Amino acid sequence: MTTGFIGTGTITAAIIRGLAAAGWTDPIVVSPRNAELSAALAAEHGFVEVARDNQEVVDRSTLVFIAVRPQVFDEAMAPLSFGNAAAVASLVPTISLDRLREVTGPGPALSRAVPLPFVEQLTGPTPIYPPGAACVPLFEKLGRAIVVEQEAQMDVLLAASGTMGSFFLLQAAIVDWMAAQGLDPTLARLYAGELVSGLALSAQIRPNQSFETLMDEFSTRGGLNEQLRKSLEQAGLRQHVGEGLTALLHRVQQG
Repeated sequence: MTTGFIGTGTITAAIIRGLAAAGWTDPIVVSPRNAELSAALAAEHGFVEVARDNQEVVDRSTLVFIAVRPQVFDEAMAPLSFGNAAAVASLVPTISLDRLREVTGPGPALSRAVPLPFVEQLTGPTPIYPPGAACVPLFEKLGRAIVVEQEAQMDVLLAASGTMGSFFLLQAAIVDWMAAQGLDPTLARLYAGELVSGLALSAQIRPNQSFETLMDEFSTRGGLNEQLRKSLEQAGLRQHVGEGLTALLHRVQQG
């Protein structure tokens, strides 16, 4: 089976490099638009070839990924014919299946997926819709495929992915505070990174425990963790996060 990518940017590169790390050997055809990155991927991996144009990607591929920026989606799709494509998966976050069907026509099976950059390290969640999508086996090699039953659920997960920068904002605030107390910034960064790594692992190995349960487990009554947690909650942290996520969801839904 040949897999094709229309759009060769950060996510396409992360997927291909992750697949290579997972032992992938099936042919992959990439579009030539980002010539430098396309050439680099072909040089790195013997199973990657750069197509002459996007139509060649479609014509040669069993599964075609659309991985262009939302701003150029219409321009990139307009000249293409998908008549012979078996399956098309959009990685463009704000493009619905109805919108994708408008450009592909009735032939191919359609799906949506929202992989994150750390698929290159074979970790992290990739939301996918619908169940049974042709791209599910591929993303199962790159971390955890999160298959949803309704397309609206994709928008919720996409909005939630907007918390990544805020996660690092919290870590930066912790590191800045430690440095302000006289701790070497490099040591502060190391400590904060190892701390969050341990917490993430604790959550992963307890998949049936809610975050509320873990929060209580890691907040000894009367201890330091409980004190800071209560302070943040009293300052309205949950409300601010909820309001911010609702704003992101509205933005996603509006395309």
